[in-house]
Amino acid sequence: MNNKKIKEIMKAQGYTIEMLSLISNIPVGTLSKIISGITANPGFETMSAIATALNCSLDEFSGRPVTIPYDYEEYLRRFKQLPVCQKEYIKYVIDLEYDRMTRLKTNEKMTLRCYEFTNIVNG
Repeated sequence: MNNKKIKEIMKAQGYTIEMLSLISNIPVGTLSKIISGITANPGFETMSAIATALNCSLDEFSGRPVTIPYDYEEYLRRFKQLPVCQKEYIKYVIDLEYDRMTRLKTNEKMTLRCYEFTNIVNG
């Protein structure tokens, strides 16, 4: 368990131990022991609550590669805030590009064109 990584993520997000305690429902004393390294192997439930509160993967604390890059989570958060009609359009474009992309595979290489979409004001 990498307690330094917890400190790093907390600092990046501007959290104090007290704030993390409030969000994760883990007592300040318990968090202090984990972050200082006194508690070297906290339980799964505790670490899961910390990861959820910090919006990160448990893999962050183990040194394993992170499964989902944070950029994707940010895009997903933004996507969820869009109106239904815009979500449907984005899904359509993704499906269309995926279908087109799978047809362009040759010699184990994939060709993908990127398009820039302009922001349409008022509809």
